Amino acid sequence: MLQYMQKEPELTATIVDGIIRAWPMQSAAKEIELLDEVEEILSCCEADEFTGFCASLFRCLAKRMSSQHYQVAERSLYFLNKPYIIELIAENLGRILPQILPDLIVAAESHWNSTIVLLVCDILRSLNELDTELFTKLIDEIMKSDDSDSPRRSTARKTIARASLRASDMQRRETLAMDAQPNAR
Repeated sequence: MLQYMQKEPELTATIVDGIIRAWPMQSAAKEIELLDEVEEILSCCEADEFTGFCASLFRCLAKRMSSQHYQVAERSLYFLNKPYIIELIAENLGRILPQILPDLIVAAESHWNSTIVLLVCDILRSLNELDTELFTKLIDEIMKSDDSDSPRRSTARKTIARASLRASDMQRRETLAMDAQPNAR
């Protein structure tokens, strides 16, 4: 697939949509293989091509990020730590963040593996740093959603509020620490 995409870059969206439609639901090993394939595709993808399929791709990846299979969750969370993927995400944050934020919150609140929870918290902090205004706006929207939501949704809203406060507190501490250091010039 990668060779087709390199020869005909306009096929990227079609290839990714096909991968999403054929995504395995029962086989963690196959999911991990497809995650590797998607990562390779994104490494060769141009920003303008990525914009066309980023929402559907990250909607699919969000489900993997909150997967109870720790290898699938871990592999999909590592997507958000790759520099070239972070650049693509930063350019399309308004389309991607609403897709992944609710699932990240669920994973932070209820995942059984502590490594996954730590990864999710780190990613939430990073996403907050990319665009604090958008992050806060989405948190507010989630918190203002209907009171008829399930208890799980209510817990997720509380978790996102706590994660936001932690991220803001960490950012404030880093700023204070940098201000306290004398200039080394």
